[in-house]
Amino acid sequence: MNISQTNIDLLRELLSKPSQKIVVLSHTNPDGDAIGSSLGLCRILCNIGIEAKVILPDEYPDYYNFLTEADEIVVASKDYAHAQAMLEGCDLLVAVDFNNPSRVDCLEDALKNCKAPKILIDHHLNPDLEFFDLVFSDNTMSSAAELVYWVATSAWGRDVITRSVA
Repeated sequence: MNISQTNIDLLRELLSKPSQKIVVLSHTNPDGDAIGSSLGLCRILCNIGIEAKVILPDEYPDYYNFLTEADEIVVASKDYAHAQAMLEGCDLLVAVDFNNPSRVDCLEDALKNCKAPKILIDHHLNPDLEFFDLVFSDNTMSSAAELVYWVATSAWGRDVITRSVA
């Protein structure tokens, strides 16, 4: 895995501002990778003293309810106004496990209207490089979760991966 030091430095800079509202957003019809990598990234951010919240465009299968903090996910199909307000009011957005704004269906317009810097962490082909401000993309990764691991450990070391993150 080759993650540029320039991108890691930019990530640290974007996350260095105090009292930020950070949103982690994943794709419609979320699977285990979308949910796990989003929640894991939120936990990593919490471990380094940054508060973040996860938004999903629609509901996830009940069998993921066991995941730590799954009950704190904002589901746009249940509370669109809240999800939209979070996107409008966030200071930084991290898109996880999707390569294009169209993959968030009902939230596409809200995502496009979001004024915050946008970071992409994704393993799919053909990421929309023009839309995102900082891109961590590698389609040789098995999952977004694997890429989250490599980005996080490159930025903050292996100790940031705690049991609750894993």
